[in-house]
Parts: sequence; structure tokens; C-alpha cells
Amino acid sequence: MLTDARRGATPSRSHPSSETTSPRLLTRQELARLLLVSPRTLDRRRGAGEVLEPLAGPGQPRWLADEVRAWIEAGRPAADAWRRQRARRG
Repeated sequence: MLTDARRGATPSRSHPSSETTSPRLLTRQELARLLLVSPRTLDRRRGAGEVLEPLAGPGQPRWLADEVRAWIEAGRPAADAWRRQRARRG
């Protein structure tokens, strides 16, 4: 779900966006699905500080897929604890 390669698909050479090196971003719906919760539950957990904060910027919230993966592998710590862990790593 996080990447086409993980699903075994090969990026199409004819599609211009498949050749960019931009990091994969997850939407609110994609993150909720990955965490096996509804988007509304995701919002509640964000409000309680239990989930990573999205990237800052205009529009809909987005999360870096690589950071979400690392956060899950770290045991899904609270958002403030995760920020402290990331700050220590530099």
C-alpha cells in the first residue's frame, strides 16, 4: 500500500510523475487505512497527540510514508515523544 514496488508493480515509464524522486506522501484516508482505523478516529487520535503530525502546509494533511513506516516500527510512540526521538537523531 505504501509503494508500488511493495505491491510488486513496476512504475510506468510513460507516466511523467513515475520518474520523479519526490517522497511518497500519504493522505488522511491512506494513513487511517494503514492504522486500521477510520479517518475520524485518526483525527481524534491526532487531537490527543497519539499520532504523528502531518507535514505543515496548505491543503489537506499529508504524511511522509517513510516517516510513518519508521514511526510504526518504533512502536507508534506519542507525537511529542516521536519529535524528541527524531530531534536526538538529528
